[in-house]
Amino acid sequence: MKLTVILAVALPVLATACAAKRAVNSTATSALEQGMWTGVMSFVDEGRQHRLGAIYDVSVKGDSLAIVMNADGGSFPFSDVKLIDDKLTFWVSPGARAHCTLTRRDDGAFEGRCLAEGIPPEASTLRILMLPPPKD
Repeated sequence: MKLTVILAVALPVLATACAAKRAVNSTATSALEQGMWTGVMSFVDEGRQHRLGAIYDVSVKGDSLAIVMNADGGSFPFSDVKLIDDKLTFWVSPGARAHCTLTRRDDGAFEGRCLAEGIPPEASTLRILMLPPPKD
């Protein structure tokens, strides 16, 4: 009898939580336009500023966002990509593994910095700019 009551209460709550999670994921993935984004990856190395043109391949795989950055002849997949409101976060490893937080600008582009693991925040110089695909 107790198990029936617990299940009767728990199952609707669990179903509602799962539906809410699906809604958040589908909203988050649909809020970032799929396609080829352009932009810049910049960093400081040995005191010199470097700016590399980049192409970002943005797609949706199931309920997840997938982004691959192509820059300087290399391909760098982002992992654990999340879009919550106007914050895009992910991990990338163009050298040291780094956690990035980009903020959506008024023009729809995302811009922000990445903090490398094991490096003090003031020494982490990797910045990323993502410009959305042009409107047709």
